[in-house]
Amino acid sequence: MLVMVVGMSASGKNAVVSRAMSKLDGFTHIVYGDYVVKYAKKLGLPEDRDELRRVADLKTFKKIQQRAARAIRLHSFGKNVILNTHAVVYKDGNILPGIPYQTLKILKPELIIVIDANERDIMLRRKRDRTRRRDKGDMATLSMMREATICTARTMSLLSGAPLRIIKNREGQIDAAVKEFLDAINIATNLNNKRL
Repeated sequence: MLVMVVGMSASGKNAVVSRAMSKLDGFTHIVYGDYVVKYAKKLGLPEDRDELRRVADLKTFKKIQQRAARAIRLHSFGKNVILNTHAVVYKDGNILPGIPYQTLKILKPELIIVIDANERDIMLRRKRDRTRRRDKGDMATLSMMREATICTARTMSLLSGAPLRIIKNREGQIDAAVKEFLDAINIATNLNNKRL
């Protein structure tokens, strides 16, 4: 089972997934960006994912995305995997699909989870994070990206047939988000077992 977890940068995806992983038996956590960086490096592009997004042209980026997806699919075949990624990417004033249709067809998710947070919480988290060179963004851009993330996740669900769960990760309430995340996976796992 491949569970695709998407959300904006600083929505709390990593925090929710990390906490949930300690309670999930038999699941492996894969960060899509790690695979993207691996293939970008082979092409002589920057290893920093924030920088890579800024310098890679669209054609090259799509090629890297598909290579990463094939490697992830191969690595995850027959396993339970939580795939942590972005539904959309902001580049040069444009919103790009983080998982284009061709890549979605390769990955074949069985559940899509959006970790969502309001713009104020995202801006606050980005300002506090000293480990990454995140775009700070203004409220209007964050609102547009948040809407694009949810719309894209809905479209991915429609195209793949995977159920969709949108989880609110409010500031200071991560335990509630982790509980809902685990509930979503348990329900999807039970549904998949009944299909067999």
